[in-house]
Amino acid sequence: MRTTLIALSAIALLGLGACSEETEQNATETLDRAAADTVDNAEVVENAVREKTIEAADKISAELKQDEQTDPDQGDGKLDGTD
Repeated sequence: MRTTLIALSAIALLGLGACSEETEQNATETLDRAAADTVDNAEVVENAVREKTIEAADKISAELKQDEQTDPDQGDGKLDGTD
């Protein structure tokens, strides 16, 4: 994601060549802040996905443990499709 942001920033900066130095500086600062915000938001999303994945795995694990305790036919333990 950072590579994409850097590439887009570079393209935008090339287009600013005809602008004043102050305008170019302001645009650079804006792009830098936008990139930083995007990175921060990506980290928030990553953490939320990680937490939900852990919750789902815990739920599935608990259901499998319950199934092992209540299922009278546990099969022969072979992964051959006969259970």
